[in-house]
Amino acid sequence: IPSEFNKIIPFISTLKQVQSYEDIYLRRYIRSSIIPLEDFYQRISNRINQTDIDKRDLLLLELLKWFKEEFFSWFDRPNCDRCQKLMNFFQYVQPTREEREQGDAHKVELYKCSTCSSQYRFPRFNAPLKLLETRCGRCGEAANLFTCLCPSLSFESRYIYDTTDHVWTEVYSENQRRWLHCDSCENLCD
Repeated sequence: IPSEFNKIIPFISTLKQVQSYEDIYLRRYIRSSIIPLEDFYQRISNRINQTDIDKRDLLLLELLKWFKEEFFSWFDRPNCDRCQKLMNFFQYVQPTREEREQGDAHKVELYKCSTCSSQYRFPRFNAPLKLLETRCGRCGEAANLFTCLCPSLSFESRYIYDTTDHVWTEVYSENQRRWLHCDSCENLCD
């Protein structure tokens, strides 16, 4: 039974994470303080007569572009704060109590400088509110945060979790009457 329970833990964590997207206060905060909605509307009004794309779908494309180009930063490997050399992954370590409680981190990547031996911790945060603060990560953090942003603009969205360690966002297009695959890491929408 313990090994079966360990398989369920990621699903429970993901369910908790996805449920937080429905928080009305989080949605209001994102809409009023995070997303530059007026900028989006201005760009849409400049494009609307030049395309056959629906206004709501254009809004989604603006959100996707802004997320990739201005809001979220991809994390690969850090540079050492002391000597500015690129650091190497060293090992996984347990998150601190604060990293668990404030960011719902389940693991932390530890990087080490091969020149001066300084270390850097990269917590893999799951809590959307913490990700709104850090605004960096990899595919998992990007899909989590992008999916969280979508409901604040009244998009029906879903976070797709694949057990092969891949995640992505799908957003329903009323105009096209289908789910659109949105890759927030690449600014792509099918």
